[in-house]
Parts: sequence; C-alpha cells; structure tokens
Amino acid sequence: MNKLQDIKKDLDNGCFSREHIKWLIKTVEHQKEVIRNLQEKTRFSNYMKIANENLALEEALQRTREQRDFYKQAYNLSKTRS
Repeated sequence: MNKLQDIKKDLDNGCFSREHIKWLIKTVEHQKEVIRNLQEKTRFSNYMKIANENLALEEALQRTREQRDFYKQAYNLSKTRS
C-alpha cells in the first residue's frame, strides 16, 4: 500500500516516476488477467449448467419414449388378443 500512497503523492505533485508507472501498468495487467480468468470460469459454469439441464431433458424424453412404446405395445397386444 505504501507504493500506492507514493503514487497518490506523485499525482498531487503532478509528476510520476518511471518506476511507479511500471508498477501501475503491471498491476493493471495483472487485474485484467484475474478478471479474464473469473469470466472464463463463469462462462464454463454457465455452460455446465446448461449441459446438465439438457442432459436431464434428454433423459426425461428417453423415459417418456420408453413409456409410450411400452403402452403402445401393450395396446397392440391386447388388440390382437381380442
């Protein structure tokens, strides 16, 4: 934090040292990288939620089709017996 206070003093004085400018640039670049990583994790998390929802829907659809086929087969079987 001392460096940040020194930079604030430099700002009040109207001049920056090269060392402070380099530190600011490195800090900003690091923060951009942190933000980018967080955004990627969020995107991946959202993608996984959607994928899980799609999987649940596919499984429900498969169960529904199996039930339909079962009842259809039972209906056709009872129709042929009568």
